[in-house]
Amino acid sequence: MERDDEVESTNILINEEDILNKPIVYEVIRIINKKPLFLNEHLLRMKNSIKFFSKIEFNEELCKERILKIIKDEKIINQNIRMETGNFIKGSFSYKIFKIESNYPSNNEYSNGVNAITVHIERDNPEIKIRNDEYKNNIKKELDKNNAYEAILTDCDGKILEGSRSNLFFVKDNKIITSKSGDVLEGITLSNVLKVINKEKIEMIRRDIYKDEIKSFDGAFLTGTSIDILPIGKINDLKLKTATNPLVLNLINKFDIFKKKDMRRI
Repeated sequence: MERDDEVESTNILINEEDILNKPIVYEVIRIINKKPLFLNEHLLRMKNSIKFFSKIEFNEELCKERILKIIKDEKIINQNIRMETGNFIKGSFSYKIFKIESNYPSNNEYSNGVNAITVHIERDNPEIKIRNDEYKNNIKKELDKNNAYEAILTDCDGKILEGSRSNLFFVKDNKIITSKSGDVLEGITLSNVLKVINKEKIEMIRRDIYKDEIKSFDGAFLTGTSIDILPIGKINDLKLKTATNPLVLNLINKFDIFKKKDMRRI
């Protein structure tokens, strides 16, 4: 594929149904009022993930142009898009970008918090977003069985890792606690929430967290592309007052302001 007399080392696939050979690395990007949220961070993570499978350089600027064109051509206003990369062979790889069905928490879920459960499942490689349909189906079965919104992953020792599709924070004595870097997939929303926490001078602790500690916390919340900051109202049978916690409510407000500033950059 040629662009400005330069041969590109990647191929853009046209349709969602176009086949990519595994492994498939992906990113989900939220579009709000026609603007992609945290686009530069998503593209940088995709670039770093591709390095695990290919020595070919990922052209972030060209991909950004294509994403903005898709948003314009398909008149995407408020929806998620997905980018998948695969077909890794010597000298090239392929990627495709397409809009996906998108579900966001209701006002009631933000106001009261959502239900979460703990499950003993570990990601093979927590540093890369790799498509794993078996993992996704197993999580869905657990959520449906327990009428829960999210599953909190734990290892064999009861150490809490992250949410199945989100990052997880706990609140205790006006401090925020989350798992150590390296144990979890560092979500784009997580990294930006950390920036807000730092800016607001909220005490932040990153350490190992264990399942039997949950009852000692004042609250818990999830972060993710489709949910921003979402309070947890119950973990297993333990009820939490996260949705009325002043620290969490202030963080939600400050993060909303932070998001709007990011979208003005595009």
